[in-house]
Amino acid sequence: MHDGSGLGRALQHVKRFPPRNAICLALALIASACGGEIHDPDASTDASFDGSLDGRSEAGDGVHRQWLDFCIGMTSCYTGRTTDCLLLLSGWSDPEWSVRLTESFGFDVPCVADAGANCAAVYACENGGAPDQPCDAGQSCSGSVQTDCFGSHTTKRDCANTGVTTACSNGVCSLGACATSGKTCKGNRVVLCSGTANYEYLCDVYTGAVCTESGSVECIGTGPPCTDDTCNGSQLVRCFRGAQASFDCRNLGLECKTGVRVHCALGTECTAFNDSCGGTSLTFCDDGTIATVDCVARGWKSCSTDPDGGARCSP
Repeated sequence: MHDGSGLGRALQHVKRFPPRNAICLALALIASACGGEIHDPDASTDASFDGSLDGRSEAGDGVHRQWLDFCIGMTSCYTGRTTDCLLLLSGWSDPEWSVRLTESFGFDVPCVADAGANCAAVYACENGGAPDQPCDAGQSCSGSVQTDCFGSHTTKRDCANTGVTTACSNGVCSLGACATSGKTCKGNRVVLCSGTANYEYLCDVYTGAVCTESGSVECIGTGPPCTDDTCNGSQLVRCFRGAQASFDCRNLGLECKTGVRVHCALGTECTAFNDSCGGTSLTFCDDGTIATVDCVARGWKSCSTDPDGGARCSP
């Protein structure tokens, strides 16, 4: 389960670890198994974002393009790697995380994406629309508004307006306070009381998945019997307690891919990746496909290399 306390916080944590461990840490937030190949950062590949949709829906492709603009803006103005940001948004191994994260940050993602190469605008997006403010106090609540720090910058969001959470509890967005630890069903969603706050897992992201309290509280499939996850065209077919439920990866502008795991992605040539600069161009892993963008053409000053070996467009 995940709280709604901030993609920025997730990116901060990812930044603190070397590339091989970064994805493991990020995916610990979504309770996924970690593993996968490390792609050679010197591989010569240049993916274009202006080509064919390759069977993906136009709406889904728009979602993914918005993620790219958001991730470049966040990593350029704050910290982190575009590769890690895109993997977090796509859910990597579980689109439930992607859908819930996009809903939770429905204001932040399009706002930052539209800000372009303007860090003042990006900071305002993450600060509830207010100008950038220094921050050193950490997580706190004021009514339903959550305040946090992303590096030295203040971030604020109204937990009641995320579309997923309803309240701010102990410094994080949640469904409100709870007293008894454990899980229950709320419609087709698993509600977890963790500590003193409630969180949800959205079974209904998958067609044919429902929440059950029979035996244990979890998502179960209502489709044909199964033993493993698989792809059926663009459909990611999950095996929930021996029965199938599905998600169409085209909704995220992605495809269903098999390999180390069955997941929604653009390709399978990379997972963890050391973002790098080549002149003014930034090369990164875009959900399984090596991609390159020209930072200057997007309005940034250049591409800069970080002390830990990563890279990002520089403001």
